[in-house]
Amino acid sequence: MQKSETIEMKPQVNIDLINKIYTWAVPTFLTGFIIALGFYFTTIARLSNAEAKIKTLEENQFTFKDAEQEFKPMQVDLKYMQRDISEIKQLLRESKK
Repeated sequence: MQKSETIEMKPQVNIDLINKIYTWAVPTFLTGFIIALGFYFTTIARLSNAEAKIKTLEENQFTFKDAEQEFKPMQVDLKYMQRDISEIKQLLRESKK
């Protein structure tokens, strides 16, 4: 009779692969995850800020016509500016002579 030999099979663990995973894959994944969370929360903050602004504008019933009337006094007549520019040019010509 032959004796049956039993061969012990030990699991093959590739330590280099595990080291690569822990040194590259895990930190890369965590960094990407943190960056994605940052984008997510900044987007939510911007959206809530925009919603709040729109809500206040709707509450005040602020329209574009109101904005035009409100900012009209701030508009400058360009004729005065053209006159001032021509005077400055004239003064520069006189100073060069």
